[in-house]
Amino acid sequence: MQILTPLVYSSNCCGTNTHPVLYQHPFGMQILERSWTASSYRFGFQDQEKDNEVKGEGNGINFKFRMHDPRVGRFFSVDPLTSKYPYWSPYVFSGNIVIHAYELEGLEAVVGISMGGDVDYRKSHLTRLHTGAVTKSIVSPNLPTDPSEITSLVDVLSTATTNDASGTIGFIALWGHGYGGNIYGSEGATTNPTGSLEIADLDGLRTAIANGDIVFADDAVILITACNAGTDVTVPDGAGGTRTTSLAQEIADITGAKVIAGRNVSGDGGVSPLKETPGVEMSYQMRNYSQGSFYQFETGLTPVDIGNTYQTSTGIAEGTVVPAPPPAAPAPVVEPPEGE
Repeated sequence: MQILTPLVYSSNCCGTNTHPVLYQHPFGMQILERSWTASSYRFGFQDQEKDNEVKGEGNGINFKFRMHDPRVGRFFSVDPLTSKYPYWSPYVFSGNIVIHAYELEGLEAVVGISMGGDVDYRKSHLTRLHTGAVTKSIVSPNLPTDPSEITSLVDVLSTATTNDASGTIGFIALWGHGYGGNIYGSEGATTNPTGSLEIADLDGLRTAIANGDIVFADDAVILITACNAGTDVTVPDGAGGTRTTSLAQEIADITGAKVIAGRNVSGDGGVSPLKETPGVEMSYQMRNYSQGSFYQFETGLTPVDIGNTYQTSTGIAEGTVVPAPPPAAPAPVVEPPEGE
């Protein structure tokens, strides 16, 4: 996208036999006879993957959602968010600022939040899976009724909204442990979770969204990998009675986003890692396929079973890519008058 993050410009050199030495013009075109790279090294300008098959070595850079030609300093497809930025050329690279700025490969903001020291490593995994992702730990040894965690969550999402090119959040991954309508860190226990987020704490999130401090994209996705985040619990209804809901459903109702969470179907709503390969994939599975499943929660809709596994990259793609407009209706066929 066109709004940029600071970067101290330098050549991509490490001085080893496996990494490149690239002397480059400002938009990334390699300076002839002053660059070399091992054939096994796939990355080039701004650490993006090269596509050398069509235009030659270093002349095609894959920024995930579109391709950049460093020889002309332009993308050769339009920015998916071009309608939101009429003051930019839809093909411009890095806002024409390449000395101290980075071209972001994504669209709406991608955010990763960890609750618990044992899942904190996922922050670095997410930033390698999606360059430009914002990550934050909100772990602290507080009692369940302490509101500091929801305050931290609001602060993280408000900052992500403010700093993002589109001013919206497209994807959130929320990592931790869960039981009975709350998410907590490994430092806690199911009987007395510390550093927890509970349904009763979500009013701060609701207020921030109402005030415009946090804005979600139309197709935003929130992935919760804490166990049982989609499992029904009974909570006070505010009128002296009770109601049945889930943490995932409450977050969907407040944010308007699609929320993906594990749900106890017949005994086990536990979630565990399936494949976590840095820069490749972060996927998760239900701990017991026959007793639980991932469900998709949306405002006003019945939760939908979407299977026993879920990939983070799927949520990012759905939440950050602007849908293509519907095809134009075909022109009506006019039949010539009889006799002609």
